[in-house]
Amino acid sequence: MAVTDRSVTSRTVAQYIESVTHHSVSACIIRRRSQQIGLSARCPLLGLPLTQNHRRLRRHWCDERRMWVHHDSRIRV
Repeated sequence: MAVTDRSVTSRTVAQYIESVTHHSVSACIIRRRSQQIGLSARCPLLGLPLTQNHRRLRRHWCDERRMWVHHDSRIRV
């Protein structure tokens, strides 16, 4: 099940195994065994990918702040 559909969770696999075999298996065991045989966990999308315009604006913002840091360090010396 986890091999054919990589989006399935360990809890879903545990419920499926219990429904078929009538033996309970914890999701932690499913997760550990999957990692042992080389099935990596799903990687959730942590953030939305940025557009070109977002990247440009972010780079501009960072460049301005970097100049502030260099400017402050010159004043102290």
